[in-house]
Amino acid sequence: MPEHPQESAALLFEAQCAICDSKGADALLDRGSHTLVRCWECGHVFFWPLPTEQQLNEFYSSEQGYLPHIRWLWEDQQRRWEEVVESKRHYVRQAASEVFGEVPGRSLEVGCAHGAGLLGAKEEGWEPCGVEVCEESAKVAREKFGFPVFSGTLQQARYPEGHFGLALMFMTLEHFLDPLAVLREVRRVLAPGGALLVTTPNIESTMARRLKDKWEWIAYPNHLHYFAPATIARAFERAGLETAQVSTTTGDANWDQLLTVIKEALALDADEEVQQVVPALAKLKRLPQLEAIARKA
Repeated sequence: MPEHPQESAALLFEAQCAICDSKGADALLDRGSHTLVRCWECGHVFFWPLPTEQQLNEFYSSEQGYLPHIRWLWEDQQRRWEEVVESKRHYVRQAASEVFGEVPGRSLEVGCAHGAGLLGAKEEGWEPCGVEVCEESAKVAREKFGFPVFSGTLQQARYPEGHFGLALMFMTLEHFLDPLAVLREVRRVLAPGGALLVTTPNIESTMARRLKDKWEWIAYPNHLHYFAPATIARAFERAGLETAQVSTTTGDANWDQLLTVIKEALALDADEEVQQVVPALAKLKRLPQLEAIARKA
């Protein structure tokens, strides 16, 4: 079993894993009313108990919840908009290389926020549409950029079966109460030969192991599930998708924090030395962000 943040001997027998349905888990990090746990069966890491759907909806629509963060994100992205969109275009190109048959066609972004990923897909020749639970973000994507964005969940959108050639989920899968149900719905709306790209925090990264409960992505209730290379592949499999590739990158991680963590972990002195070991950490799948691509046969 891999190491995880702040292990303890406490056992939570009733914490049901969303990936394999097992009810055995051990506690990694106690947050009082909720605990970060690891599934005995498959190793998936998640918070337990999960919030109710109503509690989560209130969090994402509340001034005391997610709205201040989403506004800060929009302000930050506007200052470096071209860089953000180009990053999304890179992901789109990477995912599109796994699509069978003629491309581009229709694309879907689940959790499209303010529309940077939709714009990146459009610039790569796709016909993008999005789904976003935060109405404030969805409104920006619709009114500022003119994209068709459904306000709500993917299941509520009720897209036709096989409607999309490409699906994208940028730092989104960790937010859902039931990530497997979302992946299964993605599979349903993907055309045969279509591809899905997921980015999500890597719970087996050096940052997660070293920072433990101080890792910035340990954040309840917006981050509920924490994937590793093996567990994201397991989730794809259980959703009926074929794993094409799983890798790790620095992604959206705090670069200064990453430099500090690697320096301390490897007893390095200079930033240049850290940059030299990043490829090795990528090969070991120890960088902080997972990038996983799956296909629908």
